[in-house]
Amino acid sequence: MSADQLADWISRNQESKGYWYVKRLSGNDTQATGSHQAGPYIPNRIAFQMIPELNVAGADNPRVPLRLVSDSHDHEADATVIWYNNRSRGGTRNEIRMTNLGGSRSPLLDPENTGAIAIMLVLDQLGTRESRYWVCMDSAEENVAEAAFGPIEPGVPWFSATSGVAISSDASAVSKHDCWLTLDQMPPQWIDAFPAPQEVFAKAMSLRDYLGEPADSRLVRRRACEYNLFQ
Repeated sequence: MSADQLADWISRNQESKGYWYVKRLSGNDTQATGSHQAGPYIPNRIAFQMIPELNVAGADNPRVPLRLVSDSHDHEADATVIWYNNRSRGGTRNEIRMTNLGGSRSPLLDPENTGAIAIMLVLDQLGTRESRYWVCMDSAEENVAEAAFGPIEPGVPWFSATSGVAISSDASAVSKHDCWLTLDQMPPQWIDAFPAPQEVFAKAMSLRDYLGEPADSRLVRRRACEYNLFQ
């Protein structure tokens, strides 16, 4: 696959009725940590908006079938989204995960994809729930993803109804709102030797100081800028 194909995929799906859910796959998601979790995690508030029939009060671990189609890796699976909710019955769990993803062939369970951006389009349709998704395979594809959805921080998913946001699949737009550097924009010394953390921080401050914003917002957005520079 290529960055151009991803840009075309995003553009073609913008008019679909449903929800975008974008995240960096964690080690627990891909099972790289050996935690033996059921599968990729979805925050409850997001899952209940994408799949409202999952939110059944009083039910024992309610679940909804989800047809998963990977357009980046040519893989399909009849998955299940489960709300593990035994905390309300004296247990410890209150989380939602995707299961039955097709085993080790699933790009969502491949430890090599830990840290990769996964873009999911959960379609809002009657009958069988379906999600088409794309797992980025290189930095060029991630450039396109972050041009469309903004910087994707580990542990901070991006979520919106498809009708609620205008996105761009133009990779050239990246430099307008985040901190990716092209080779000619990079400090020459960084090409020969990896920069010290203080250098990355100073460069992030010079690119995006976010002065005038609340302190919490400044810290989060500067951290996102540093992460892009690091990549």
